Amino acid sequence: MEIPSMFDQISRKYDIANRVLSLGLDTLWRKKALKEAFKHLPAKKIDMLDIACGTGDMLTTAKEIFKDRLNLGVGLDPSLKMVERAKSKCRNLNFHLVLGTAENLPFKENSFDLITVAFGVRNFKNRQKGLKEIYRTLKEGGILTILEFSPPSNGNFLEKLSWFYTKRIVPLLGGVITGNKEAYSYLSNSIERFPTSENLSKELKHIGFQVLVVKKLFPPITVLYVGRKN
Repeated sequence: MEIPSMFDQISRKYDIANRVLSLGLDTLWRKKALKEAFKHLPAKKIDMLDIACGTGDMLTTAKEIFKDRLNLGVGLDPSLKMVERAKSKCRNLNFHLVLGTAENLPFKENSFDLITVAFGVRNFKNRQKGLKEIYRTLKEGGILTILEFSPPSNGNFLEKLSWFYTKRIVPLLGGVITGNKEAYSYLSNSIERFPTSENLSKELKHIGFQVLVVKKLFPPITVLYVGRKN
């Protein structure tokens, strides 16, 4: 199944599934990611792009944290139904929500101070091309913030426990909530194929980013990355 079609199918129950499956932690992860980005942004109005924006949670959280410093908020997602739900949820906020993919961003070079991707890099069809497009559209000195799940690396108890939950429990619960077990089986399978935090950091550096932060959150398969366009 194509990824946009899969997300179309779960869009109606996507938010409640996120809250339940993450035990409410997904809202805290987004806040931590944006607060970390805030530390590295210049003290001026911010133009922001959120890639794989889903229903718009990263943008609404940015509005809460950045307040009047958020000058422009743009969300992009390849799923039409996700974009429609984001437009509905954000109808009273001055955000621009567009259909598109990371590999072909419809924006000029040096357009954004901040680009965020929350749990979407795994879904890039071509990760290298997507990351290069992000680099192209960031302003000089601009910040990239990624939240992503990574496969267990050191095998400690907490990693093993969180991986068991992701691999065995999430597909079952996700299937019950959304009626689409396949989508949540894809989640754990895509994490398994994803680079470790060390290897993704190397990829970012190879493209040209200065990697400022690589931080494991709770549970430790959740990783926050912050990079700067040199």
